[in-house]
Amino acid sequence: MKKSKFSIILLMLLSSPLYGKENNEDKSKGKEIPNDVITVKATSIKNKETFSSLLLNNREEIKGKQLEQIKSNTIGNTVSKVAGVQAEGFGPNAARPVIRSMSGNRVGILVNNLPINDVSFISGNMPIPIDMNRINEISISKNSEALLYGGSSSGGAIHLWDDRIMTQLPEKAISGAVTFNGSTNNGNGGSANIKFSNEENWVFNISGATKRVTRYKIPTHSKAAPCYSYQQLKSHFALRDQCQVDMKVFTSRNPEAYPYISEFWKKYKVEYELSEDDKYTFKDKDYFSGIGYVDNEANSQYKPGSPTSIEHVTPPKHYVENNNKEIPNSFLKSQSGNASLSYIEDDGYLGLSITDFQTSYGVPGYAYLTSKTTREMYKPISVSNHNRRIDIQGKHYHLTPFFRDSAFYYSYSESKDEELVGQIASSVFNTKSHQLAIETAHTPLFNRLNGAVGINGNYRDLKTSGYDAYLPSVLTKEYGIYWVESLNLSPFEITAGYRKGYTHHHLNIPDNYNSGRGQGSNLQNRHFDTSANTLALSFTPIDEWTLKLQKNISYRAPEINELYTHGPHYAYLIEEQGNSKFNTEKSKSIELSSIIEIGNFSNKLNLYKTDYSDFKFRRLTGVSRGGVTVMEWDETDLETKGLEYEFKYLYEMPHDHNLTFTLFGDFVENRSKRKLFIAGNYLPNLPNEKHGISLNYQHEELTAFSTATYYKKQKESGGLMYGGDITFPSYTLVDAGIGKKYHLDKLDVSVDFIINNLTNTEARPASSQLKYLAPLPGRNYGVNIKIDF
Repeated sequence: MKKSKFSIILLMLLSSPLYGKENNEDKSKGKEIPNDVITVKATSIKNKETFSSLLLNNREEIKGKQLEQIKSNTIGNTVSKVAGVQAEGFGPNAARPVIRSMSGNRVGILVNNLPINDVSFISGNMPIPIDMNRINEISISKNSEALLYGGSSSGGAIHLWDDRIMTQLPEKAISGAVTFNGSTNNGNGGSANIKFSNEENWVFNISGATKRVTRYKIPTHSKAAPCYSYQQLKSHFALRDQCQVDMKVFTSRNPEAYPYISEFWKKYKVEYELSEDDKYTFKDKDYFSGIGYVDNEANSQYKPGSPTSIEHVTPPKHYVENNNKEIPNSFLKSQSGNASLSYIEDDGYLGLSITDFQTSYGVPGYAYLTSKTTREMYKPISVSNHNRRIDIQGKHYHLTPFFRDSAFYYSYSESKDEELVGQIASSVFNTKSHQLAIETAHTPLFNRLNGAVGINGNYRDLKTSGYDAYLPSVLTKEYGIYWVESLNLSPFEITAGYRKGYTHHHLNIPDNYNSGRGQGSNLQNRHFDTSANTLALSFTPIDEWTLKLQKNISYRAPEINELYTHGPHYAYLIEEQGNSKFNTEKSKSIELSSIIEIGNFSNKLNLYKTDYSDFKFRRLTGVSRGGVTVMEWDETDLETKGLEYEFKYLYEMPHDHNLTFTLFGDFVENRSKRKLFIAGNYLPNLPNEKHGISLNYQHEELTAFSTATYYKKQKESGGLMYGGDITFPSYTLVDAGIGKKYHLDKLDVSVDFIINNLTNTEARPASSQLKYLAPLPGRNYGVNIKIDF
């Protein structure tokens, strides 16, 4: 593996001057890379990005036909084919993005420049209140964006863009789109969007979407093969918990090994509550007070040389028997609506939107409420969310000779999230949040220096309830101020920035609150000072080749789940214990990237290394309570390093037939600098190494694609279970599709046929939290119809 990585690096660096010579010929022919090529070049779309993000210039884009081909029900699975990005799975309906092995509250998810600030990043099983049907562009930053958004983006960020607020005037007075999505194994859904414009300044936009899935089909069993192995279940008690199997393994005395039956046992077995194991003895006499020694009865079953104990194993019994070839409890219901009004001029815009989002879905696992039912009454786990959100955004250009633009973004949201066991709400989260971001950029100084300054703040009031709520109510306030400048000294460019931030968690605990036990029972308010800084050097010796070296240092305040959890977290199938004594987490990263674009050829290479101090993670305790594994939040020093590559070539054939070849892949290693209890030196649920190839064909309005992605078997796996985790085999996922766009009078109709998991492979990603209970969905045939008017 090391040789292959070195070969890729050497090829990229040594061949770059040759690429520069070839490009002069290609440019004269006027060849261009198609718009769907993912590139980290700054976007030129007006009003979308903040100016500071353009200065950092770290984002990759997915849009257009490429986004339509890979879009799924979850954000994580939609972006998981990008090099360096995978998904943290909680079944088919909940998957947060994993960037370079980081996820959760280190990877920010933002909508139109504002972070989503509810409980979805506190617990990865919770829904992200976004309807993927309405997303029309995604930007991915695999580098730290803590400078702009604080520690919750220290591991990167996913930016989602939709039309909830229009920033540009439509071309027609009335326009819009209607979509329909039908499938054999991904449910059915649709959306509608209509825009009314006076063709001068005003735009009114209204939209809605819905999605329904009854179940997901799979090739074989929902549970992994070890869950049906008698020997593995017998010898691995933690595996029984992961597989949700009851199987008693215990020992008792072997009567044939003992020559005598105890007289003391005969007389006092009731009074002293003696067990059957006390019946047999090696002693020929027992002593009785006031009587003396009494001869014990000979054991007629005695056989000299017999073992002293007998192992007893009860037959394995699954908590709930599942049907073959389907993921249990995998339903999904989702609907959303939005209305917005925008005023748009040449020098800026102002917009207001109101959004309502509702969803509920099943988690492929079962549990019982320890305080309300008996262990035999296992019920399915499900999650629901209802989110209402108001957005106000505005941007203005050329305010003064010194300022080039200013922008502000504000949102208020109310959200109710529930984790249910059967019909009983185990944990209920009611969240009210305010978010504000303001940024001003100055005009170029000396025609070389560009910069921006900004402030942002988050206010989140979380109130919890439920029979087994594992978090207290917490009010969180967070704000920060940042400044970034970029100096152009062609062929060099230097970018530097600094952020100062503050986070405060204030507990709201009633007198009768049950704070649980373990580390999480020590509840106290916490205050944290945070900061982040960035320094980047870009070198562009020729127009077609750019080398960039970037270093980031940031401090992340612990999130409330790391500090205050203290009870059964059923969607994770664990009991979770936080630690309110935690201090800030520090990360130091360095990355070298190479970008080459020559005519019809482009390639990218990223090498990176990140060191974490006091990295927060869930650690196994080796204890199980109430049918779930107990995990505690702990901290360690961690080193993450890896490589990502992409090679892309556009082959132009006669008569406007184009074929694009893409090779991509990533490597990541994540290692603790100290040996961890049970886990060893590796954390659990690390993502698989992956390599892929894709082909895209285009001729006028006809498109077709095929992608094969190979996921390598995990070489090292942290201890998800006491006794050692089980590594699953490698697998390859194949997707394909074909589509065509028709122009009918005043309508444009696009019809696309897509096949997901063409080979119907059983795939269990190593990064999935529930990989023992559910694989990825099996083969799916889908049709997507979009009508633009």
